[in-house]
Amino acid sequence: MLEKLNNDGSSLLSCLLVNKQWCELVIPTLWKCPLKYFEINNDYLISKRKRILLNIILTHLSEKSKQLLIFHNISIISKEELNKKLSFNYVRFCKHICVHNFLLNQDIYGGFLSVFQIVLLEQEIYKLFVSECSNIRYLDLGEVRHAIYLFPGAEICLLNLNEVDCKSCLETSLFYGMAHICKLIEKIYIEFKYDNIGLAQLIKSQKRIKYIKVEEITNEEREKDDIVKALEEHADSIIYLNLSIQKTFSYILFPKFVNLQTLILSERMYVENEIMMKNLSVATYPKLQILELEYISIHIAIKIIQNTGGNLWKIKIRTIKITHSREYIQAIYKNCPYIKYASIYLNNQNLDELEIFLTKCQHLEAIDVIVIKGDDKLKSCKFLDLLLKSAPNNLYKIHIDYRYFSIKSLKKFFNNWKDKKTLHLYDHTSNWNSLINKYNMKGVVGHIDCRGFWDDDNSTGIIWNDK
Repeated sequence: MLEKLNNDGSSLLSCLLVNKQWCELVIPTLWKCPLKYFEINNDYLISKRKRILLNIILTHLSEKSKQLLIFHNISIISKEELNKKLSFNYVRFCKHICVHNFLLNQDIYGGFLSVFQIVLLEQEIYKLFVSECSNIRYLDLGEVRHAIYLFPGAEICLLNLNEVDCKSCLETSLFYGMAHICKLIEKIYIEFKYDNIGLAQLIKSQKRIKYIKVEEITNEEREKDDIVKALEEHADSIIYLNLSIQKTFSYILFPKFVNLQTLILSERMYVENEIMMKNLSVATYPKLQILELEYISIHIAIKIIQNTGGNLWKIKIRTIKITHSREYIQAIYKNCPYIKYASIYLNNQNLDELEIFLTKCQHLEAIDVIVIKGDDKLKSCKFLDLLLKSAPNNLYKIHIDYRYFSIKSLKKFFNNWKDKKTLHLYDHTSNWNSLINKYNMKGVVGHIDCRGFWDDDNSTGIIWNDK
């Protein structure tokens, strides 16, 4: 039963008050990853909760560590609080460690600690987690400046590590040390600035890497480096590849990743790299289910879609130059029988293809409509009529800018949609609320959001850092 409440912090807290037995059952779940319950839209409350959490963690420190903090005037918690007796050893239940989330926030420690004091505090907290936690699954290395692989208990604590969040600028020795212990990492998030042979060795040492996410923050021109080569060695096992590319990762051999289920690419230089485009155009992904491309041409998107095995159910495309929109729509309805979420491009010249798309894609639940701006005025009424005539029964999420449509055509559309599934409307730039309230369409529209539906649910198919 508690597994069903895993993401419901309020319900779990209520369970604590039932009796002692329930309390003992709930505490390990709450402390597996306590930060996950801080996801609220209130910065003050988040800081307050983190401060309380940090105080509890500091209370677990060994007597030696406590005296060391006192000796160096690190007094972010009172001596009485520091020596408070706890009902549980909460720290030993932690499986997701993210120390820098506290220490880099001045609201937590008051902003009065020196760099030396912060480093020392960080060191003692890491020692605590490494010595007390026997099965860490997720580790955010953040700005770590310590050889945590040498801390007492590291060989047990890090043995089953499954997920790592790191920066390529960290000490090479840190990654080498972890490579000797960690062999079961499946998920790696890398903030990439420059090559790190130690990180490359950590990647190579794993038995089976499945999920890769890279945020490249450098635009230096270079050939393929050690980290890229290390990832390519795991190409057969990687099923999730998410790259925000500047320069280095454009040289990766995309055709090697034949078992991909999710491919997310963002070209941050906004200029197509010929080598990358050539690699993508010849790549074959028979198991691909999710495709997201940003600032990469529709032509490449078409090639990728055509070279999949018919398993794609989500396609999100964002590009600057919109060409080949007819061929793009054709590629979807000819190669994606199970498509549920899709970006589509709309102008007067492709309305006939959109009609075929709506007719053939019967599993369609959501469309992200991007209007192609041209010389001729969009025949918006025809598109709305197409939706009424040909939209599959499952379609109910629509992301579109209503300013392209006349009030008269929208009223007609809503009036005729009444017998269909309740609509969810999304738009980043305009306000559907005033329109819906003005024309009393609440029975037709059940949800309005200023975000896109991509952000509205877990339509990526994977929960990164699955806590």
